[in-house]
Amino acid sequence: MLMVLMILILYFDWKGLAFKVNLLFFFANLLFTLLFINEDLSFQGYGYFLACLLTLCVSLHLFLKR
Repeated sequence: MLMVLMILILYFDWKGLAFKVNLLFFFANLLFTLLFINEDLSFQGYGYFLACLLTLCVSLHLFLKR
């Protein structure tokens, strides 16, 4: 869903918003991955999932607001 929303943002040529969304995803992925890297293998992938979920919620809010 995040990729579909990113394509819609780029379709409307909102480059500033696209940059902010990608920057948010990068830092959220970095942060959540660092938080879960020392956990058991059962937590593998949680960092990526939470980064995608957070970025989707924020970008959907900003998309609908615009």
